Amino acid sequence: MCTSLHFSSFLEKIKCITGIILICFALQSCNKNNIESEKLRQVAFNTSELKLLSPLDESRAPSFDITSKVMIHFWATWCAPCLEEIPILISFAQKKKGIVFYFIAVDDEKGKVKKYLQQFSLPQNIIVLFDDGKFSKKLGTTNLPESYFFQSNGQLILKYIGRQDWNSHYFIQSIK
Repeated sequence: MCTSLHFSSFLEKIKCITGIILICFALQSCNKNNIESEKLRQVAFNTSELKLLSPLDESRAPSFDITSKVMIHFWATWCAPCLEEIPILISFAQKKKGIVFYFIAVDDEKGKVKKYLQQFSLPQNIIVLFDDGKFSKKLGTTNLPESYFFQSNGQLILKYIGRQDWNSHYFIQSIK
């Protein structure tokens, strides 16, 4: 009797600890890609700031008279999650012709970026730029990959941290 009482108490403790761990994981995954609205209001940019960045291909240099939504995606060839995400993001961009996508390579080498991207057919709405880290810091980027969606007036709509499944139903339906 004494042994079964201790075992029952032990099982209750295990259940409790398991419940706490599950709650922690749930909270972490809910907050993983969400940014506080106060921080979102503080981030804005002017498209003319992009002219400070060097383009991969001069014929696809950024336009500074943007009348559509803009996605700025910070990534690098030395970032494994970034390399996993790029093909998915290219596919997403092909479906979202009304959005201009700026793939900004952070602290990266042009040769490595060019070699990596040669395996893909980039749609016209993707422009590849290079950042020495100043522009990404200005927007508050701390991890790669990070993605920002802006209205044409430069107001931030959404920010996503980490690798995303851009072809998921959520992104296809919610980002227009």
